[in-house]
Amino acid sequence: MLRRTPLLDVVLLACTLVAQSALPPVALAEAAEPPPPRPQGPTSGQGSTPTPAAAQDPNAAAQRESLVARILSGIWRVGPGVAALSRESRDLILSNLATLLRSARAVPANLNGTRGYRLHGIRRGSILAALGLANGDLLKSINGRPTTTPQEALAAFSGLRSAGSWTLQVTRRGNDVTLSVRVVDGAPAEVTPRTPRRRARRPSR
Repeated sequence: MLRRTPLLDVVLLACTLVAQSALPPVALAEAAEPPPPRPQGPTSGQGSTPTPAAAQDPNAAAQRESLVARILSGIWRVGPGVAALSRESRDLILSNLATLLRSARAVPANLNGTRGYRLHGIRRGSILAALGLANGDLLKSINGRPTTTPQEALAAFSGLRSAGSWTLQVTRRGNDVTLSVRVVDGAPAEVTPRTPRRRARRPSR
């Protein structure tokens, strides 16, 4: 379950502001179509254990997985600390920030006087990992705008839609790291196609 933090409250507000921008209505409708109502199952008494939301509504979980897959299909790793992001994936990210934050946890932190939000729970293969972020990163600014307070984070998020690139300043293992994300119309020429890993064959006995 996602831990409620001041940054999450800000991002949820940013979702409302950003979604009012010029996102193609078809893309938004496909990504955010509400799931059908859940059928009411039999109750087993007042002392029964509640069923998890994901188990009650498998359609919602499937829609989230489809949304994440669509976003990931438009993110390419160009080099160390550099990624490319399609405009469609950018719009989907900014219109579904709440879904994005379910995959991580942001906690206010102060590292030797440097304030920001410490990121935890970033999984391999997630959207945040594809953008270059890692567990333990201290996010300090986005496109030069500090993210040390909820108000500053809101200002940083609200300016991303019109930006042609995203620059994320983080502290990682005590070192300052700059992550660059370029917004593009298609896959960059310098991107190396991903090849699936092959499992090593065991020698036959």
